[in-house]
Amino acid sequence: MHINWGPLGSVFIVAFVSAAAVVVLVSFALVALSGRPDTGASGVPAVRTVSSTGKTVGGACLAAAALIVLYGLGVIVKLPWLAHH
Repeated sequence: MHINWGPLGSVFIVAFVSAAAVVVLVSFALVALSGRPDTGASGVPAVRTVSSTGKTVGGACLAAAALIVLYGLGVIVKLPWLAHH
C-alpha cells in the first residue's frame, strides 16, 4: 500500500487553516456583537448596547465564516461551478 503524502499534507493544512479561520471569525463576531454594558445612575450595568460598527463587523465575520463553510461543502459535493480541472 502506497500513501501519497504530498496531497495528504496539503489537505491537512487546508483543513486546519480553514477550521482555525472559522473559529477565529466566529469568535470575533461574538465579541463584536456582545456590546458593552451601559451603567445606570447607580453604577450597576443596566443594558448591553451594540454599536453599529459592532453589528457591521460581527455580521461581516459571520458572513465570511459562512462562506468558508459553504465553499467547503460545495467542494465536497462537487458543485459544477466549483470544479477544478
